Amino acid sequence: GPRITRLLTALLEREHGFGGTLDIVGEDVGLHYIDPQDDDDRARHLAILYRANPMAKGSGERFPVPVGALFAESPFSGRPLATELVALAHGDHAAGAVAYFERHARTVLTALLSAYLVYGIAFEAHQQNSFIMLDGGYRPVQLLARDFGDLRIHGPTLRRAGLALDAYRAGFTVYDDDAPVRDKLRHAVLLCHLSELALLLARAYGHPEHHFWDVLRRTMDEVFAGLRARVHERRWQAEREALLAHDWPAKSFLRMRLLDTSDDVHGTMPNPLA
Repeated sequence: GPRITRLLTALLEREHGFGGTLDIVGEDVGLHYIDPQDDDDRARHLAILYRANPMAKGSGERFPVPVGALFAESPFSGRPLATELVALAHGDHAAGAVAYFERHARTVLTALLSAYLVYGIAFEAHQQNSFIMLDGGYRPVQLLARDFGDLRIHGPTLRRAGLALDAYRAGFTVYDDDAPVRDKLRHAVLLCHLSELALLLARAYGHPEHHFWDVLRRTMDEVFAGLRARVHERRWQAEREALLAHDWPAKSFLRMRLLDTSDDVHGTMPNPLA
């Protein structure tokens, strides 16, 4: 955690947070037990990690909200809390929901696609690990990412960008193969975060889903176009096709429990953007 925090801090300073769209909840200090029998399961339960306080990133004009909280019922209306942001920022109607989703998706994709395409870093930025920073008008302006335990890095891309991470063990965090890194981005960010928010808003406002998929596809296209000059052409083409055209991975949690494994097990699902 602290090693990744130092790497990400240097990257964010270099990139000015990709236009201010990305920041992190730093993992400043960690302690872990080295088991003499190399029992990793025992060792990982004898560890502690101290993170920064996400509220320290707030200000009079900015406030961090856990993305997972947007799916909870409002204590005032009984509707998803996301609808209150829609109403405050754009008006409590279907067009307002689409406008909010576009602003949210553009913030998240600018932050996380930039980190992924330029540096090979895929954050596990699902609902639990993401805060959306709101400005004074209740509009999303920044993604605040936390929990780097299963963040994944494509080593060759990171090295081409002139950075490196000294990982504790081979086969974890840094990968020479791009597939497990891409799968993390598709599952955590595109499926569990943005797609679920699209479906939530479509249901809450009784609005056809395709309006939200159109926004997500168009926004992703625009972010890809803006990064093209900074990414090797072959990688740019391959990643664009993988995210916008190919099937997406779907993490099989039930199968993982039946197999008693913490390793990711994936099926596939049709790409809603294809």
